[in-house]
Amino acid sequence: ALRVKSNRNLESYGVAPVVPLFKFLDRIMSSLPMEIVHCQGAGLFMARSRLNHSCAPNCAVRTVQDSGPRLHVSVRALADIQVGHELFITYVDHKRPHDQRRAILLEWYQFTCCCPRCCVGQ
Repeated sequence: ALRVKSNRNLESYGVAPVVPLFKFLDRIMSSLPMEIVHCQGAGLFMARSRLNHSCAPNCAVRTVQDSGPRLHVSVRALADIQVGHELFITYVDHKRPHDQRRAILLEWYQFTCCCPRCCVGQ
């Protein structure tokens, strides 16, 4: 989980060469059904991978391509987040009905959402 450590912007994470990991990810991606893999490639974003799901997210993620082949991930707060609180994004369209969100999360991510919004059936 990624938590707010200070009121300053989150700093970029440095990453060592990860060629073996990308080869492993490529094997995984090629084994997934095409309905799940609606992309032209894959990337490894260390900070993004630490963000957990909530159907009531407090952050949004945006992937931006620069003028070359590089991609950057931007995470922005949707509201004020207190120091020590966890950052959440949504893995599905949070506007979908409760039963659809839970079904997609179970099928694609193999977990049943227990966020505050799902606990009350919204």
